[in-house]
Amino acid sequence: RGRTLGGLRLDMVHNQKDVPDNLEDTDVVLFGHSHKYCGEQRGNQLWLNPGSCGPRRFQQEITLMRARISGGGIQVEKLLIPHEVP
Repeated sequence: RGRTLGGLRLDMVHNQKDVPDNLEDTDVVLFGHSHKYCGEQRGNQLWLNPGSCGPRRFQQEITLMRARISGGGIQVEKLLIPHEVP
């Protein structure tokens, strides 16, 4: 938690419930656990969950995220992994 990368202040937690109340000094919140992709702006923070690129669970998409940090900004790309639905 509380890292700086490429000029962005990151807060990384396992579960969204673990995000601290005070995000005043945070630009990007990275979390996982739910296996569901999230890429949304909430107030002054970008909230990101890459999803899950392992075996399909909970009838959700199989996804991963590619992020590029440059010049104090971040570009995020959601990547869908093709799979067969039984």
